[in-house]
Amino acid sequence: MVTKQWLNVIRDRSELSMMANNHLVNQVNNEFLDCFVSITFARNILNDNWFNMLGRMTQLTTLEIGNNLIDDNMVKLISEMKQLTGLDLEINQIFNEGAKSISELRNLTYLNIGNNPINDEGIESISQLDNLTDLTVSSLRITSKSAKFISKLNNLTLLNIAYNNIGDEGAKFISEIKSLKILDISLNGISPIGAKSISELDQLTVLYISQNFSIGDEGARMISEMKQLNELYIQDCFIGNAGAISISRMDKLTHLDISENEIQIEGESVIRDMKHLSYLSIEGQCLYG
Repeated sequence: MVTKQWLNVIRDRSELSMMANNHLVNQVNNEFLDCFVSITFARNILNDNWFNMLGRMTQLTTLEIGNNLIDDNMVKLISEMKQLTGLDLEINQIFNEGAKSISELRNLTYLNIGNNPINDEGIESISQLDNLTDLTVSSLRITSKSAKFISKLNNLTLLNIAYNNIGDEGAKFISEIKSLKILDISLNGISPIGAKSISELDQLTVLYISQNFSIGDEGARMISEMKQLNELYIQDCFIGNAGAISISRMDKLTHLDISENEIQIEGESVIRDMKHLSYLSIEGQCLYG
């Protein structure tokens, strides 16, 4: 039998993590609730019992609770967990009021609020979280106004702002975040003008800029000036041979996805000659001529 003294020693030295599901809700020992530092919830299993437990997990720093029908009222409860440093709320029902509640969690360094009905007003609240280093705001309802708010977050090293509508003006604001190392700006209405702005991020090593249909050869040439890039994902951007030739000169690339473009045989040949690549995808081209 474990004595109370030993139980206290175990509790003091334990840092527990858990993948939560409905089968576990009645099996968690209440005496160890304050030992949990990380918890990830399976899809659609959050209920009042779990919420009650969360309130007693006083050492919890990472909470992943995506796809659980979380609304603004629930976020208000989560915002009382001031010790959180990481929070994933992707694919829920959080509006601007919920974003305002999230902004009270000033210790957050990681936040994912992608796929929620949040617009520019909500992102203005999120931009108060100046300790953030990793932010995902993909598939929201945001424009260049949000990009301007986000540009104030000078500690960001990773930003996923894909599948929005920030345009070239927004890209210019994003280019002001000089600390960025990883950026996903796919499907945002970026043209060569925006590509030129992004090319000014000289600390960036990984760039996702796919499905910006106006990039073309000129935009590819702008991106090719980023000689420090290790990974480039530039699918479906209407790039032809000239753009492919520009990209082929990026000698630090190890990963390249240039599929679903307009590259012909000449362009394909120079891309395939990039022997330093460890990963290449070039499928779906118009290979003729």
